[in-house]
Amino acid sequence: MEQKDLLLRYFEELGRVLASLDEYHEKGAFRKAIEIIDEAFTELINIPLSEIKKVNAEEFSVFLEQKELNLGQLNIIAELFFQLAQLEREEGKDSESIFSYKKALLTLEKVEQKEHSFSLDRNDRKDFIQTRLK
Repeated sequence: MEQKDLLLRYFEELGRVLASLDEYHEKGAFRKAIEIIDEAFTELINIPLSEIKKVNAEEFSVFLEQKELNLGQLNIIAELFFQLAQLEREEGKDSESIFSYKKALLTLEKVEQKEHSFSLDRNDRKDFIQTRLK
């Protein structure tokens, strides 16, 4: 029961973060939206965005393993990196967005490995990211 409560808290907080992101995105306040993502990484995952962005794509899977994150945290990381990539892309920061898309994709693959199940939504998100990376 404790694990379910923790996951519920993670997803409720993620919902609040995504609502804030939408609000700032609509206003064109990309810098503030990125600050919200940074705060979410720190509050929900206990890893500052600045630290996690330093890890290159090749080492990212190992980094995630070392942090011993649960499925809820991995899903949050995937969503936050996806949102970050979308913002960076809109700002014209193509190389940064590619980096963030790759991390979102690698995290989604890690979720898939740990969960041992297929998710249509996750698969659609992976396909979307792979299209962006081409």
